[in-house]
Amino acid sequence: MSLDVTGERAGTENAVVFTLKELLVDLATGDAAAPPAWESDWESQDDWNPPPSSASALLGTAVPHCAVLTLAGALSASATGMDAELRAEAVGPDRVLIAYQKRRFGLGLAGGDCAELCRQQGCEDRILDVKVPWCPAHLSALDLSSLVGAATAWAWTCHAPGEPETSSPGWPAEELMKAAVAAAAGEMVAEAIVTAAFDDPDEMEQRDVPAEYEDILRTRHAMDRERLRLWGMGRQEAQRLREAADGCVACHRALSWLDDGFAAGAYPGFRPRYCSATCDPLPPARERYREAEENRSAPRYESFPF
Repeated sequence: MSLDVTGERAGTENAVVFTLKELLVDLATGDAAAPPAWESDWESQDDWNPPPSSASALLGTAVPHCAVLTLAGALSASATGMDAELRAEAVGPDRVLIAYQKRRFGLGLAGGDCAELCRQQGCEDRILDVKVPWCPAHLSALDLSSLVGAATAWAWTCHAPGEPETSSPGWPAEELMKAAVAAAAGEMVAEAIVTAAFDDPDEMEQRDVPAEYEDILRTRHAMDRERLRLWGMGRQEAQRLREAADGCVACHRALSWLDDGFAAGAYPGFRPRYCSATCDPLPPARERYREAEENRSAPRYESFPF
């Protein structure tokens, strides 16, 4: 069974289902062919050669080998391996959309790239990171349990035991802090990042090993430096949101940086588009986090691919 090349997203109920092994065999036995995006200009140039492609009977279009091999690599750690069940949700002249469980991928037919897409159904933007599998827009829509879980899982991959100076998380810390500040949860997410990215200095102190005394000081210093860096990101995002607003959403009072919470060196307990916690109807971050944890019917990190 093949999928029509319509250029439109196919409904999930009409998606073609096959295993990763079947897709690889299908591509290996298909005739050499040019994807629709390159049919008019598939000749080698002086400084460029088109990626090898084969006609796929499963997908109904020619697909670059490198795109499928990249997909196979992305799924190599899955428990099902070569038996991973895939769904071809849509095929267009430029891209094929393939889903595996909650993960979704876009296979580029022109350049042969393979990009993992946002977990939000219907969104075709790239994910921020394999541990933060959403685009920036939908990251902001997560409940706090999912947001803190994503921040923790990602920061843990940056953890370099015994080397606090190199444990400072890079991308996508800024996007995580933007989402956190917009939800009045900047301090919670920042602390989750710092705790996961560094060794625990309290635990090191309890071991009371003289050779580790210097490491304890270095770790605490690095953690404080990282907290300050994340706080600066949060303050910058809050300032951007407040400047874009005409006034407090609730009382319409002009928003001033003096009462945004950051001016006191802390994180505000209300969202940037409100003038105070009194005007913001959202419960405190810790209450929303506890509620989201209680409402989760699945294990906390079920949605993360590790």
